[in-house]
Amino acid sequence: MNLEYFFDNVSRREFYIKSIPNYLEINNLYELFELIKPTIPKYEIIEQWHQLLMQYINDDDAVFFIRRYQNAPKNNVSQIRRGYLTEYADGLKYVYCDNNVAQYFYIMAIHEFVPTYNDFIDTIKNRKFPISSRVNKGEIPHQAFHKGKSNTINKFGWKLSHIYSINYNYDYNFNYNTEKNLLYPRGNENEWVVGRHEYPSKFIESYSVNEQKEKTIATFLRLVHPINYFLTPQRKHTNSNVDLGEIQSLINLVKQEHCLNVPDIFNKFKQLAKVEDNQSLNENNNEKLNVTITY
Repeated sequence: MNLEYFFDNVSRREFYIKSIPNYLEINNLYELFELIKPTIPKYEIIEQWHQLLMQYINDDDAVFFIRRYQNAPKNNVSQIRRGYLTEYADGLKYVYCDNNVAQYFYIMAIHEFVPTYNDFIDTIKNRKFPISSRVNKGEIPHQAFHKGKSNTINKFGWKLSHIYSINYNYDYNFNYNTEKNLLYPRGNENEWVVGRHEYPSKFIESYSVNEQKEKTIATFLRLVHPINYFLTPQRKHTNSNVDLGEIQSLINLVKQEHCLNVPDIFNKFKQLAKVEDNQSLNENNNEKLNVTITY
């Protein structure tokens, strides 16, 4: 299998995700963890993806996926920036995307598919890696990367949850909420034009700095690294008044699982993802829950 085959068939049965239970009562935290534990990709696959991504982030041809501007304020679609490629004079490149990119990475990992490095980087260099499963016609003239086929995570009742959010809890050197608009500006859509290439891009003459690349790698890895993923039932399929994927004690159990199985990889991921994580994982609190899942 290669990436072309995967993206051509990602919406087919071959890459389906097993649906959430038709009916299940969850009485405590450990029961919830037992439900979601099989949704963590196998550790040998996480290790292979880790090796690939470590090579990629040091490649001069890397383009980093940044999840921003997938929504339009006040339904103004001219403000959406999916597929818009930005390049700096020193070679730093990033492209805006939505959460479909994370879902594509997850589906590859859970189905035990790790492409060869050449297949991976060539697919991105040739702009064949989809950045969404939808598009507005106003985006197309400014896109270097384009839409792909939809996947089935949400169709079968799941939500892709992250251990570490893209939007907060970075280390003291990186305040994402105050820096994001400077690092990744929305700009005017007409800044992304055909000129340097046969496809649209925005070229910035000034040089980026190492710190900016490090922050870009941090947000990129939080989006795409399979070690940062697990599935939880969508809130609409539960009687819970909170998102199950946001329950910190559940997230801590996933972290514990990683620490037991791939501690070195998990620590390297946290270092590069600029994680600020002072929470103790030694608590053994099987808190009571009263969650009913229906599908």
